Amino acid sequence: MSKQERPAFDRIHWLYNAYMLITNRYKIDTITDMVGFKGDEKVVDIGGGTGYVARHIAPLCREVYIIDQSPLMLGHAEESLGMRAIAGDALATPFEDDEFDVALLTDVLHHIKDQPKLVKEAHRILKTGGRLYIHDSDASHWQVPIASFFEEIFAGKVYKQTLEYAEELFRSTGFEQLKKRIRGKQYFILWRKK
Repeated sequence: MSKQERPAFDRIHWLYNAYMLITNRYKIDTITDMVGFKGDEKVVDIGGGTGYVARHIAPLCREVYIIDQSPLMLGHAEESLGMRAIAGDALATPFEDDEFDVALLTDVLHHIKDQPKLVKEAHRILKTGGRLYIHDSDASHWQVPIASFFEEIFAGKVYKQTLEYAEELFRSTGFEQLKKRIRGKQYFILWRKK
């Protein structure tokens, strides 16, 4: 694989967690509060990168899988009892239909060009009644174009969309909205697969 073919996040894997912590992008309390883990769920963290989120929710679940296209990001994920890291494509995961109770898309949607395909894949691997948590930024907020400019320098092309676009995308794919929170430019939504 040439340097240009490597996933964009392979270039920044070594500083990713520091960046996410400094900018307060990891929202573990929001995830746990909104999802309401019961302890028996099988969870997939799609685009889970370094495994930071998975590591923090693993004690609350039966199993957690991290799937990410960047092997170097996944190199930071510490596999442990009940936690597995898999290098793969978020648009064509190796998982079975109806396999997971919970799926997470934490700060991921805007990195995927074919967003409808990503949402369809999440729908496919979730059980009926399964929950999908999404955290991303609303492109209509005045700060997002500025942040996107800098994000593209470090992490490659981004595809920011409005909150309204995201809500329609998830609804039209067969999800029902359960909870929504907005904090500045960021939104957090919990969906259920119908």
